Amino acid sequence: MAGIKPLLALLPLLCSAPLWASTFVYVSNADSGTVSRYQLNQHLGALKWLGDTPAGKKSCR
Repeated sequence: MAGIKPLLALLPLLCSAPLWASTFVYVSNADSGTVSRYQLNQHLGALKWLGDTPAGKKSCR
């Protein structure tokens, strides 16, 4: 009986996970030193641009 309680406690999380799940795409832009962020619309198959994040210039080694 003790093993069932943790499963029952996790049940709401398991049922609601698809409602909150999103897919994100990150693209490294070596020349500009940024990382572009996109969110995937799974119904349309389209990417929504979320912005760029500075990451620093590429290093030559």
